Amino acid sequence: MQANHRIHDAIQALKDAIFRRPEEQILHLSLARVYLANNAVDESKITLSKMLETSDIPTEDYLHIAGLYARMNETQLAVDILQRAITENENPSFVESCQITYAFLEHQQNNIALNFLDHIKQNTVNRLAMRCSVLTS
Repeated sequence: MQANHRIHDAIQALKDAIFRRPEEQILHLSLARVYLANNAVDESKITLSKMLETSDIPTEDYLHIAGLYARMNETQLAVDILQRAITENENPSFVESCQITYAFLEHQQNNIALNFLDHIKQNTVNRLAMRCSVLTS
């Protein structure tokens, strides 16, 4: 009983923080995670949907969102989020490129991963190294 009260308090604290600082995307992610950890899948999805309505979402946050959707067994939504990350960041860093590529691979989207690697503006050595990694996965 006391654990439920603490969870409720945590959810309320996060909602209050989001009300005060809606631009702080980590708060939305935290709330979605708390909901998901407590099997409140619908609330988690609603929270993520609201977050996705904002602009200037960093690539790292897209990766977290995709990961949460994957945990909800929403593979297609996860892939859609990864594709949105690509669309909104046409020149990802090497680390972001690796993270996006491996996220696609986790969802058995090898062709999308290869297509992504063919279109990013990484230097040839980095792109070839990632491409080899994808092809051997």
